[in-house]
Amino acid sequence: MQTPIETKSSDPVYGIGVQFADFIATGFWSGKAPFMPGTFGTAAAVGVTALLHALFPPSRHLVLEAALPVIAALLGVLSAELVLRAGKYGLGAKDPGAVVMDEFAGYFVGIAGLGAEPLVLGLGFVVFRCFDILKPPPLRLLEALPGGFGIMADDLGAGIYTAATLHILFTFI
Repeated sequence: MQTPIETKSSDPVYGIGVQFADFIATGFWSGKAPFMPGTFGTAAAVGVTALLHALFPPSRHLVLEAALPVIAALLGVLSAELVLRAGKYGLGAKDPGAVVMDEFAGYFVGIAGLGAEPLVLGLGFVVFRCFDILKPPPLRLLEALPGGFGIMADDLGAGIYTAATLHILFTFI
């Protein structure tokens, strides 16, 4: 007897949908790096931030910085849910390393409102990765949330810690 996943996977439209969701969930495939996928995912988020700031006029940067975390979080939860349900990274996988859209969302939260100067992007990268790797309380508890929410929640928390740290640093620099 086929499982619902096996039945759906034979449908070419479903297969394309899962592939597109995988493209999004893995941060445009940056999460498929052979080692340190979270670091590569965050580095890709730095590149996306710089690119979008270059493409949009300065008058739109604040709107962009407010929208990016929300868009990345929504896309991350939805795409992660789809690839998890499709068994793309093994049935029952909780937080596959390749799924890095959560790093994008967390990083975007961390630098929101600070602009895209190289110092902001670089310090944001380092501080965010530290919080994401160390997971100070209660971030580790947030990972226990189900599905895409658990994948996303700890990184959004790391982004909040990053934002607080950067705002304090830039107040005194």
